[in-house]
Amino acid sequence: MKNFFKNLFRDGNAKSAESAQVLDNAGTNQNLADISEDLFIEDEAPVEEVQATSQKAKSHLASFLDRNFYSMGFQDGYMRHSLELLDTKVRKIKAEFRLCIDKQSQEVHKQILELDKHLIDIDGLSERLTGKVMLSKKKLQQDFDRLESEKQKSAIDEGLVMVAVHQYNEGYYMGVSMYQNENHLIEGTSLF
Repeated sequence: MKNFFKNLFRDGNAKSAESAQVLDNAGTNQNLADISEDLFIEDEAPVEEVQATSQKAKSHLASFLDRNFYSMGFQDGYMRHSLELLDTKVRKIKAEFRLCIDKQSQEVHKQILELDKHLIDIDGLSERLTGKVMLSKKKLQQDFDRLESEKQKSAIDEGLVMVAVHQYNEGYYMGVSMYQNENHLIEGTSLF
């Protein structure tokens, strides 16, 4: 907002700035150039944040699956190369996955409860509106059931979590292999 007034009344337009006057509440003339920039708190216009509830609900699981498990595994394999560490990290990945599933399930369950409340509010008003809300509730219930299924599959080494586990394992073994190759190369040349 400050920039708007600066550009509107800059030095090149000194004559127009001097002649620009506004009537204030008392009906007297006030020069626009006399308006202090301290009057404005922010320099920029407000930005609206719009998030769809489906995006918010998907964010926990999507952010988990978007992580680079291969590079995490590679780094651990190269730096620490212990099977005990591998086992611990795989269990940790599965636990984090189940935590993400639980968070997302809670959000979906809250949305289902809100739709139930809405159904009670619109009962008898419109069959068409009731049908739309029921379809939304059915879709959310399917999402909730799928999340619960993924959680159960993760306990028996199946489902989406295994994508992350396999990426981590692949990176881990590549890191160990790189470490061993470098050690073999150093020992073979007897530089150290």
